[in-house]
Amino acid sequence: MIEKRCLLLSLAVLACNSGHAGKEFPEGGPTPPPPSAQSSAQTAHVDNFKLSLAGCRLTYEGAGKTGVVDFDFPAPCQFSRNAAGEVRVVRTGKNRTLLVESSRPADPSTRLTANDCATFIRGVTVTLKDIRLSVQTQKVAQCLPAEWDEKMFHIFAANTQPTDASSKK
Repeated sequence: MIEKRCLLLSLAVLACNSGHAGKEFPEGGPTPPPPSAQSSAQTAHVDNFKLSLAGCRLTYEGAGKTGVVDFDFPAPCQFSRNAAGEVRVVRTGKNRTLLVESSRPADPSTRLTANDCATFIRGVTVTLKDIRLSVQTQKVAQCLPAEWDEKMFHIFAANTQPTDASSKK
């Protein structure tokens, strides 16, 4: 079952990246948030929860719960955004899912070209009662900003764990 999910996630990433792998978006495409927004905390309100991302540390509060999750991504991290620059949240069944992403230029010793980036992505699913993280982190050769296919949100949401089961500090 897990192998099928890995395959689905890989296929979704390939489908998302097929038109832009290793390239910047053409003019008129989405633009990243201004540098000042990336260096300060980003906030998203999803249902009963307030989520804040500073560096690669996610803090959340709502539904009588608070918590902190440290992503093991290279800083800085950001919420995935739509073309208008708003945090992108996708309804996944009864829940809502958003993505945390981090990108850096590719290491020259890898097979990636100088125009490629190593980008890390992990899903954060908000239920009515708690925050859950995707079991898997995806690493792709894609520079940000990126328009992730909606399937990717669903695949991340399909296999989650409670935040207390992740590296919580």
